[in-house]
Amino acid sequence: HRGFRRIFNEGRSDAYRWNKGGRLTSIGDDSYQQLKQKLRAKILINAESTIELDIRASHFTILQSKLGLNQDKAKDPYEVPGLTRDIAKAWIKMTLGYDKFHSRWPDNIKAEFEKKDINIVIKYPLKKVKSLILDYYPMMANWPKYSIDCFDLMYSESEAIINTMLDLKRTYAI
Repeated sequence: HRGFRRIFNEGRSDAYRWNKGGRLTSIGDDSYQQLKQKLRAKILINAESTIELDIRASHFTILQSKLGLNQDKAKDPYEVPGLTRDIAKAWIKMTLGYDKFHSRWPDNIKAEFEKKDINIVIKYPLKKVKSLILDYYPMMANWPKYSIDCFDLMYSESEAIINTMLDLKRTYAI
């Protein structure tokens, strides 16, 4: 690991203030982020074992927090009645990455499910999935109207990661 690159978005906007996007990626084509999970588990820092944290439903959790909604931290946010976890996750992720609701399943998501021998268009019609998720998470019905967009969520996530790394550095003098 040679450091992180932080990529910002919306730079052409008159309101640009380095507060849109900011996704962190490790520098280099041979970075730890490119390693298989089994190899990443062998990473050491100062001869100490490490763990890899997966921040569950990060952007969705950030959105709920920005909207002032309480969350059951013990509950998986992608567990939506009537849907499999991977279908709910796919719909929520694709919606939060777009400025409106999709009218059809994107090709990349269809291809992802085809690898699992699932015809998502037939087995999980988009209108039905949308309806089930909006019934379970009514706040998502207003997604296209919110002043919050995917780049705001990405920025908040990257700020949380950077602040956590700085706290760890200060605490452990790394």
